Amino acid sequence: MHRGLPLYGLFKCAKPAAPGTRLPDPAGLFGHLRWAYTDPMNPSYTWTYRIDVPPYDRLVEVLEAFFASYPGGEYLCERRDRFALRFRRGQWRKSMMGLGPLVPDRLVKGRFGQWPIMVRVLVRPSPEVFTSTVHYDLYLPKEVRSISPTVQSSVDQHAREELKQLAAYLAECVGLDDLPRVVGR
Repeated sequence: MHRGLPLYGLFKCAKPAAPGTRLPDPAGLFGHLRWAYTDPMNPSYTWTYRIDVPPYDRLVEVLEAFFASYPGGEYLCERRDRFALRFRRGQWRKSMMGLGPLVPDRLVKGRFGQWPIMVRVLVRPSPEVFTSTVHYDLYLPKEVRSISPTVQSSVDQHAREELKQLAAYLAECVGLDDLPRVVGR
């Protein structure tokens, strides 16, 4: 019986970097911006922020409630784990004549709430502080290869505005006197 060619001989893989090797940072102008490819046809940009709050047992529920009810964009919770959430919003469509996975559809100029964005929230609890890391992943339609630094800065401003509202919501729910600080990385 013929089993076909073994796959390990057909593909050449890049060698992983040696431990301790510093890889170049392609972020350019923004230290907290990371360029990532999830699919060669749909590049994405990622903005990462951090919010620290005192220990609070229901923090994940508060974060989910904020994004699920946020009026500036219709976030759909796609994944919920014990310490992680993933939301999708904006213009997405099925690939391959409506049968394949979701892919970014388009960027509507002036309508940031409709841009194809995934928001990933990770909570790292510790006895002293709960650190919430929020990643905004903007996926580009295949017609758009990149976005200008001006548009990147605009996305950062929109994300920071949402996170400022999140900080106020966290302060209210957790019972803090001061707003937690939003730190961009």
